[in-house]
Amino acid sequence: MRNTYLLLASIAFSLVMIELGLRLASGTYYAIAVYNLEGKPRLFQPMRPSSSGDNEIMLLGDSFTYGSGTINNETYPGFLQEMIPGSTIINYGVPGYNIGDVYELYLNHSSKPFIYGYFENDAELSSYNMVKHCGLTPEAAFFHEVFGSMKLPYFVHQRTINLLFRLNIPSDDRTTVYLEHINSEESLEGYCVRKVLRKFNPEHGVFFHLPSYPIYHFRFYDELGSEAEDAGFRVFDMPKYFESRDPHLSPSEMLTEDLHYGARGNLIIAQGVHEFLINNSFS
Repeated sequence: MRNTYLLLASIAFSLVMIELGLRLASGTYYAIAVYNLEGKPRLFQPMRPSSSGDNEIMLLGDSFTYGSGTINNETYPGFLQEMIPGSTIINYGVPGYNIGDVYELYLNHSSKPFIYGYFENDAELSSYNMVKHCGLTPEAAFFHEVFGSMKLPYFVHQRTINLLFRLNIPSDDRTTVYLEHINSEESLEGYCVRKVLRKFNPEHGVFFHLPSYPIYHFRFYDELGSEAEDAGFRVFDMPKYFESRDPHLSPSEMLTEDLHYGARGNLIIAQGVHEFLINNSFS
């Protein structure tokens, strides 16, 4: 039995090393996020087409906007469509998106009004577009992916930094950003989110941070609304709205089995967004 466990462990280790070698050999230093390359939205059944393209509102985000684990009409975009029958709500949420991917998609539709629901995993430095729009070297992103996300002791991070220098990675601004942030209180992801957020043209944009449930407050996410306001967005305080609505519901009442919001949670999100749009004359 012990030999069987050792064999399985060695196979698993070999697979990890093969993957690592393939990434290094191919120049793919980052994990590719699940990304809809065609940029097609999740369609409602039936889809409500707009012949002129007027009155379309684009909802950007990841699997929480998409509505993983729920049917179309029980996603937050689905509920919002019922509340705003005069507009066409386009669900551009795609599982696996982070803010770099969202920005890439936004560039193709930047003339439309949009609402960006930002969830915690949108900060993950795990896709080409995050690296691209944050201005990091792929090497820095790779080493962050392997070491920086592991909450390891300082000496391990220091060894990573030394390895960066041994590989003769140019000490330009991008690498300097990595070295400054890997051991700091603010994560590298936090730096990138702030940087990419300011690339949007927020003239017709609404931003809200979609909290996990139960609601927990972390410094970076609590400050994110201020960051978005400084970037020019109209900002909706979704965590505060959640806490004012149903603060005592259990996670099983709010979430699907895979921990995404279910119909009840999505309805609260849609109601909050709808109230905000009415009160702020969004168009």
